[in-house]
Amino acid sequence: AAVSNPPSLESYMEYLLGADLYGDQRYSEAAEHLRRAWEMDNRHVRAAVFGAIAFAYEGRPSTALALLTAALAAGEPLPDYERNFGHWFLAFLNGDRANAYRSAMGVLKVTQHPVSRMIAGWAAREMHRPKEMLKVLDMSVLGPGPGWWNKFTPMWDIMPGAYHALQDDWAELGMALTGRARFQIGRAHV
Repeated sequence: AAVSNPPSLESYMEYLLGADLYGDQRYSEAAEHLRRAWEMDNRHVRAAVFGAIAFAYEGRPSTALALLTAALAAGEPLPDYERNFGHWFLAFLNGDRANAYRSAMGVLKVTQHPVSRMIAGWAAREMHRPKEMLKVLDMSVLGPGPGWWNKFTPMWDIMPGAYHALQDDWAELGMALTGRARFQIGRAHV
């Protein structure tokens, strides 16, 4: 397995700006900062992946695909996390659920971070595996945390969906109400 070398300080600082905007769901601005972070240091594949996701959220899948493809082909062997994370989203963009699922499970083998668990849960959902999804995701994934993750409301759409698939209406309603109360939102993403 390849060893991760940290990105340059300038690239990392640009990444932090993009990550904060991403958490605020200001995807257009986030995408530009995250792409710039990768352009400053093409070893910073994580910035490119999040940038690609932000471009896709903005309805720019061709830009997302171009950025992601370039980042994954940049040269150096990638550590398992970056390689699997990048290939998860590349497969997702291409509508390849099976490879997205395999890559998401590869991310989960590297780390149990909430982002990794969200990716694995999302991939399990796409493969119509709600029990597996709920096994991977639990309230610890949705709990308060540092940085952008604490503000990422789309997670509150994923878990109620699993309960819905299992026909557990009370759990689905409980998750939706908890998310709405936590983020003081009406219908957006929840």
